[in-house]
Amino acid sequence: MNELERVLGSKVRYLGIKDANAATYQLVYVKAPSKVTEYVGERFKITFRGYYDGKVPHGGNEFTIRLVSDRLAEIEERVKEITKDPYVPNFIGYQRFGTRRPITHVVGYYLLRRDWCNALFHILGRPFYSESETMRKTRKLVDEGRLEEALKEIPGKFKQEKVLLKNYLKKGGCYYALKSSLIPLSFYAEAFQSYLFNKYLSRKMDKVKQDKEAYLTLPVEPSKCDDVCREILEEEGISLAEFKVPELKVNLKELARKAFVKVRNIRFKDGTLTFEIERGAYATVVLKELLNADPLKIT
Repeated sequence: MNELERVLGSKVRYLGIKDANAATYQLVYVKAPSKVTEYVGERFKITFRGYYDGKVPHGGNEFTIRLVSDRLAEIEERVKEITKDPYVPNFIGYQRFGTRRPITHVVGYYLLRRDWCNALFHILGRPFYSESETMRKTRKLVDEGRLEEALKEIPGKFKQEKVLLKNYLKKGGCYYALKSSLIPLSFYAEAFQSYLFNKYLSRKMDKVKQDKEAYLTLPVEPSKCDDVCREILEEEGISLAEFKVPELKVNLKELARKAFVKVRNIRFKDGTLTFEIERGAYATVVLKELLNADPLKIT
């Protein structure tokens, strides 16, 4: 986006940019006319498509995925079953919590509880087996308190960790280090809210499954929190009153989503799966329901 803005000389707006390893077509637009009709960047190419007067519509996304499996016949049968009842639970996808380090919701929890150091050191430390050897080593150094050594080991592309650790060592406080976060801290808090929504949907699914167009809302006002909502909050040891952290500019709004997402035009032929889903739904959730696979293998 930064490169596009330099090329086009204007603020670039977009309808959901995909950040995974994928070949995608994305619609981006600017409000001011540009003389640039084509540009080839290092990892992308843009082509002028025309003018549009009004709000740009976004009905959803289409996915074409090549599946490598020794169970293609079984997958074909599952696709036929989904075609008969094309609705799957509209969970918030695994990647919302971190593809290789699914801890964004954990960080968010500690931020909402104002436990600054636990939030900070879950970002910096806590190595996962799915990470590179270098980062596992670096995070282990953090967990052992060898912070100066860890700072030297952090690869350049891990800018968030480098900035946070550098500022922690410089200012000596977890709160002040977090304030230097390159990622908006609301991102982590919203990830925790997404985690709560998934639990809420899991427990409400049987009650709403007769209405496939039903919405579920995770509230932020205590008066709107039903028994299931209160049960989940009690389990997590948090209250709705903690969903506002003004000193970090965190103010969570209620989260409303359809309970189910309709999988449209699903097709499977010669190992290639194609389907469409509406805006805000996750293709990885469809794959999880279809394949019953480890999310790490499909994100």
